[in-house]
Order: sequence, then structure tokens, then C-alpha cells
Amino acid sequence: MPDKTVPQKVTADYAKISPTAVLVSALRAKYTNMPYAREIYRAVKQITTPLLYTGTGSILSRLARFAPQSMSRVAFIESRYLSVNTLLRNLGDSYAVVEIAAGLSARGLEWAGSKSLYVETDLPDMISIKQQVFDKVLHEKGITQSRNHHFCPLNALDFSDWDRLGQRFFSDGKTNIAVVHEGLASYLSRAEKEKLRDNIGRFFRKYASKGTWITPDFYPYENARKTWILRLIQRRLERKTRTKMHHFVNRDEVMEFFKLGEFQASSRDGSFIFDQVTCISKVPLNREKIRQALSRYQVYQAEYTA
Repeated sequence: MPDKTVPQKVTADYAKISPTAVLVSALRAKYTNMPYAREIYRAVKQITTPLLYTGTGSILSRLARFAPQSMSRVAFIESRYLSVNTLLRNLGDSYAVVEIAAGLSARGLEWAGSKSLYVETDLPDMISIKQQVFDKVLHEKGITQSRNHHFCPLNALDFSDWDRLGQRFFSDGKTNIAVVHEGLASYLSRAEKEKLRDNIGRFFRKYASKGTWITPDFYPYENARKTWILRLIQRRLERKTRTKMHHFVNRDEVMEFFKLGEFQASSRDGSFIFDQVTCISKVPLNREKIRQALSRYQVYQAEYTA
């Protein structure tokens, strides 16, 4: 069995755990058929305090009833997960995967049978919760934990954490590494995004044979605030997380952002995985509106070139 990097019993202050991770987990469980979504949310409710999830279901139901366009957010949440998975699978087992701000993602469970190394990271409180959730789902489904799967606390804006990660798993510098995240960068300022980019580049330069960065997080301002309901959701999230969300102006600005960090990036809009989306039968939106919602977002794959 892989070694445990976090305690089994959590004594952390749950108020510090990101409420958005639980909200996303609830959306996945209620409105999609994504793998392990219901099992994860069930485990979360058994582990965490009611503060993190009480009322989530009723809030979502009211939104679906009175503002059906808000459910395009569900399609985005599912599509960003599927698009990252697709690009990762295209890389094959020749790349180790480091997922940062993994939250309550099921990707580590989906990669359980992979031959490649998979390291899930997040802030210490959140990764502790994730370890417990993961263990509960493994037990419920009768899955044996892969020896290639690990958990590791990491603050993505602190390079000393990246250094510890590299020393532990990639000290020979001979491994191809893919760094992935979904949702993290939405809550970062422009300066913090640049710090994240530079930390990832420095990590690749020091520890990777080849480095690839995959994320759907850099969507333009006009898309993030296209409708009144999206603006309302953003304001509520900003109050909840006490952050001011930063968005790029357009795709060209995103590509320049990557270039300045010595990354060569390409992108695809989210509609390329439309046929894989499972929320279509569960949200009050027709197929064309969902396709339009997905086309407004890009998933980026950036190769480190330095």
C-alpha cells in the first residue's frame, strides 16, 4: 500500500475548507452521472460538519426552477472535468500526473488502474478530507488502492511545497509530468496566477523531463459574466471565499500569459466533449443551449519550453 501522507482522523478547522469543493461535489452528484459522484458526496456528508453542505440541495433546486440558465454552470463543471480527462488520456501512461487543488475530484479514482504515478495535492485541511473520502469510496466499491496513487499537501503558490513534492517523487528529473487543475485559478488574482505559472515552470525545469500543464481555468471575462445569473453566482462566490475573481480579457491574453512563462499553449473549446456530457437529461436546458455554453470555454494544454 502507498504510504499515507495525511492523518486518518481530521482535527482541522472545517471553516477553512473551501465551500466551493463541496458545492461542486453536490452539483456532480445531483445533476450528472459522473463516475463516483454520488459516492463522494455521500462520504463528504458523513465526514464533514453540516456547515459545509446544509442547504446546498435546496439552493440548487430553487436555481433550477426559477433561473434555468444557471444550470449552464453544471454543464461547465462537467465539461471541464471531461476535457482534462481527455487530454490526459491522450498523453497515455508515459506521463506522471500531479493534480493541484484536487478538492473532491474523482480523477484519482478513475486513474486507479493506470500504470503511471498519480499525486493528488491540496491545502493540508482539504487533502485530509480527501484522504478520508477516498478511503470510504474505495471500501464501498471494493477497490484496492493503487500503489501509484498518493496524496500530498501543497500550496501551489509556495515553491517550497513544489520543491518537497519534486524531491519526494521526481528527484531523478527523468519523468514526464503533467500538472492539471480545474477551478483553482478562478480564485487567484493576476499576480497570483503569474506566481502559479512561474512555480509550475520552475518545477518542470527542475524535476521534469517534459512538462505539460492542462487546465480549463483561464476563461475570458466576457464569458464568465455573460448573463445576470452568472454575475450573481460570481458575486456570491466572491463573498463566500473572500476573494475577488480575476478573468482574462480574451483568449489572446491567455496565450500571451502562457508565452511569458515560457509555455507554448494550444486550446480547444469545451464543445469537443459534448457527446460525453451526462447532465443533459437532468438540467432544464435543451441540447443546443448546453452546446453553446460549452463552446464559450477553453481547455488549455501548455508545453514547457525552457
